[in-house]
Amino acid sequence: MHREWEIVKWDGECCRQTTDRIVEEFPLTVVLDGWELATLLCSPDSLDNLVVGFLAAEGVIRSFDDLSSLKIDMATQTASIQTRSGFDSGAAERILYKPTITSGCAGGSAANVRDIAGIPSVTGKTAIEAERLIRLTAEFQKMALTFRATGGTHAAALVIQDEIVAFFEDIGRHNAVDKVLGNGLRRGLDLSGAIVLSSGRLSSEAVLKAARMRIPILVSKSAPTVYAVEAAVRLGVTMVGFARGRRMNIYSLPQRIKCAPPA
Repeated sequence: MHREWEIVKWDGECCRQTTDRIVEEFPLTVVLDGWELATLLCSPDSLDNLVVGFLAAEGVIRSFDDLSSLKIDMATQTASIQTRSGFDSGAAERILYKPTITSGCAGGSAANVRDIAGIPSVTGKTAIEAERLIRLTAEFQKMALTFRATGGTHAAALVIQDEIVAFFEDIGRHNAVDKVLGNGLRRGLDLSGAIVLSSGRLSSEAVLKAARMRIPILVSKSAPTVYAVEAAVRLGVTMVGFARGRRMNIYSLPQRIKCAPPA
């Protein structure tokens, strides 16, 4: 995930030689049934989870069972995937010829603003106590060891039945989300009642990923965008931002976050 590098550091008074930890960046080309679909710039771990999560969250496949094989070749920096009965060619073409430049860092997302119209609203009745959610976000932030070592990664976690069941870091905030989604799919977990925690900005791409996977609650310690909030309202996703310390902002469908009314 990172490597030691010789640097020169200025401390405000003088320069000195020292070492620093720098995160790795790995280009992974996704080849699906012979199609060179995309190249994801990512952290070089949990690549199988990343690929499965990316394909599912972008609507190319519906579940892990759609795949007959998945091989990661680190030498050629390639993920080769075979499907059982083909894939959604429309979704694949949207990735190949996407007209929208997204706000994602590193691997980013192939989300298109027109995709909202084709996604049904999330109807999951998952709810969580505000106090429990605050404790989960504190636990989540403590798990980000690579970020603490390098300052160069984002993190995401999957919460099911009020417990963190998957956690991954990556140089890309969308990649980190794809990794937890892919891990959940590969383990056969029911994501329709899940919560996704993220360290990154909540943009429309993150909302689309959550909605496609039928995830009702999306939480970040960072800020949302206006378009993301509007998308969350339309798609039935509860969006929580600035979940830090003892506070949080609930931007859409607040009924899923159980908290005491003001005095």
